[in-house]
Amino acid sequence: GQDATRLERVWPLVRPYVMALVWVVVMLAGVAVAALAGYVALKVAWRVLFPAAGRTIKFVWQRPVLRWAAVILPLIVLCLGLMVAMLLPAVSGALDDAKKSQVANTLKQLGTAMQTYSSAHRQEYPESLDELHEEGFMAAELSNSREIKNFEYLAGGKRVTDMPGSAVVAYAELEDGFNVLYNDGHVAWRSRGEMRELAAQLYKQGDVDANVVREDLRLSEAELDDYTKQYNLAKRLKGKSRAKLDQLVG
Repeated sequence: GQDATRLERVWPLVRPYVMALVWVVVMLAGVAVAALAGYVALKVAWRVLFPAAGRTIKFVWQRPVLRWAAVILPLIVLCLGLMVAMLLPAVSGALDDAKKSQVANTLKQLGTAMQTYSSAHRQEYPESLDELHEEGFMAAELSNSREIKNFEYLAGGKRVTDMPGSAVVAYAELEDGFNVLYNDGHVAWRSRGEMRELAAQLYKQGDVDANVVREDLRLSEAELDDYTKQYNLAKRLKGKSRAKLDQLVG
């Protein structure tokens, strides 16, 4: 009757407070159970484990050989731990440097293969890196290497003579930076701190879909679409594409 109707009207108003009260009660109950379990565990440890540990220590201490071992072994472990902690950064740095050098060397080999290919194809770069291997410009072990599979190739179908020597044609992203291959064939290291500069360069040269550009400049789809249209228009101007592109994008 009237009580039920009144409850239906009041319940939506008091429901949040009731739920909060239930949540508090459940949390308090959980804390109480955890405290009780901790108390029981400590009580058992005090009665069983501590006396056993005391007897073990007494047994070891009464025997000279075991006593010296108990003193020396922790010191040895401590010294080894300190040595590992001191050497680990140096070893890690050496491994990182070795990986950088290996990737840079692979990029240089790739650059040489690209230049050789372009010389035989009217100064045009291959559409993809697979073409270098298929036409015999790159050895199988290089094309199948783990490093080259992680390269981002940016020069597909472009003409060598339409780009300045400083144009980026490929790069490899590592943990703390980038190894970058330029149109003139040299490879340079760019740190994470130079990521924005690299992204801006790739954006200006028209590689708006490069991962670095998307990650750093965070362009909207409208900005990417507009710039791509402008760049494609400039590309159709053939030999004058560089100057016209600079006019179009500022």
